[in-house]
Amino acid sequence: MVTVGEHVYFIGSRRSRADEPLFGSRSHTVFPTPFILEAFDHERLKIWFQQLAAESGEETFVFRQLDSGKYVLPPATGDEASGDRSQGSGTETSGFLKNIAAYSRGIPGIALAFWRRSFGFVHVMEEDGEENDKEAQAAGGDSSVYPILVKPWSQLNLPGFPSQGASLGLLMVLHALLIHGGLWTRILPELLPLSPMEIFEYLHLLEASGLVESDQGFWRVTPAGYPAVRLTLQSEGYLTDAI
Repeated sequence: MVTVGEHVYFIGSRRSRADEPLFGSRSHTVFPTPFILEAFDHERLKIWFQQLAAESGEETFVFRQLDSGKYVLPPATGDEASGDRSQGSGTETSGFLKNIAAYSRGIPGIALAFWRRSFGFVHVMEEDGEENDKEAQAAGGDSSVYPILVKPWSQLNLPGFPSQGASLGLLMVLHALLIHGGLWTRILPELLPLSPMEIFEYLHLLEASGLVESDQGFWRVTPAGYPAVRLTLQSEGYLTDAI
């Protein structure tokens, strides 16, 4: 569950009629109803990222696109910071957040990973002073404004598969990591029809490509690598969910 302002976003999954022959019409008494987070569109991402940026305290961060100078994330007004999407500043923005929302499939943690990868550098020049003063006033008055340049979506270095391609063994390793939410190195040979040496080689190929990461021997698919992994598994006939 993620709270954006006064709003909490989640949806409950529906029970399938296919359950009824096994458990009858009261299958919900056997299995609890799971809840999943509702996908975030670009407007919800904007409010969330504004709130994250506002947590720094007195500093105000203004996010502009590197190539065009358009706002990616303008300073939040009081209404926007509280999560009221009906009150917007009306400032023209780039389509960067729409790209993040679409590519991440609206999954907040994955969207946040791409948002962090997009930062270029803080750029402050003397001639920016007047514009920064306006932004400080819009943001609330006494705060210092720090413009941050964001790389265009087309220039982001997105994780992809190794040049060797996606072999069957490599896909098996990825699928196992994904459905289990990550696995220890010692467990993988017990689950897969592959030798430990093959698994070790695949893991390090995937790590070098940014698709998986290890925390003291516990391997998982990276948030930034998830869209590419999901798309490839789906194209190879592995089962994926509707969203």
